Amino acid sequence: MSEDEQKLCNEFFCQAFHNERLVSLITNSSKGKGYFYWAFVCLYYAAIHYFNAFLIYKNIDPPNKHEDYTKDGVKHLGRLSLAKNELRTWKNDIGHVAGGDMRYLYNLSRKARYEPSQAILLNMAQLEVAKRKLDGIKYIVFNEVGFEPKPDGNMKAKVVAINLLSLKQRHENWKKTLPNVSIKKM
Repeated sequence: MSEDEQKLCNEFFCQAFHNERLVSLITNSSKGKGYFYWAFVCLYYAAIHYFNAFLIYKNIDPPNKHEDYTKDGVKHLGRLSLAKNELRTWKNDIGHVAGGDMRYLYNLSRKARYEPSQAILLNMAQLEVAKRKLDGIKYIVFNEVGFEPKPDGNMKAKVVAINLLSLKQRHENWKKTLPNVSIKKM
């Protein structure tokens, strides 16, 4: 990965961390209670930033639209189709696919933004499911990129070869680098 690509990945990771911190602020603060449904929007946009870092690593330009579109007679894949095709990992004895997780977060985000009668029905149980979906996306990104992003935006190459770590140990290591995030065993 070039220095410019690494810098761009850092920017995406920083924004994703920022969005996750906002979820915590909204859900853990009495002032945020009236804005609870915006936590779903923040989770989806955190997923977008993790996915964009993943795409940069894979040398794929991140799309600027959620859905597929046609421009000048050429069909372009939007984020959701690209996630369905690309958001997977088969490295380090890990097999996981998360294109559906991205779609799930997108759908909840749309409810929160555009369907007021549905937004008020969103609840903490759904938020916990949404957080697990984001964890699945992060699981793939961190496994593929091979870097442990730090909250200050720096990426550090893993010191221990990932194939020497047990799955549980990898989760614990990733969890330490991500404040207020719990990566569940797949």
